[in-house]
Amino acid sequence: MAHCPTIELPPTPQQKDQRQKRTLSITALGAPTKPYIKSLTVNGRKVDPPIIRYEDFADGGEIVFEMTDLVEECGNDLS
Repeated sequence: MAHCPTIELPPTPQQKDQRQKRTLSITALGAPTKPYIKSLTVNGRKVDPPIIRYEDFADGGEIVFEMTDLVEECGNDLS
């Protein structure tokens, strides 16, 4: 499993407590031996198509890529 160290995000202007820490963790299950994305979850929610928006991680959390060695439908038009 490839795991990025936890990233500490800076406070947003909207945060009442500017000292409050927000962290983001990015994990790629199966990487680096599997180069294709099989699925993507952000904070436990499946994301399909695999497009991550700022709102999805603005408060921190966890992004998990499940990787595979085969081209998958996830994010691809296989028709």
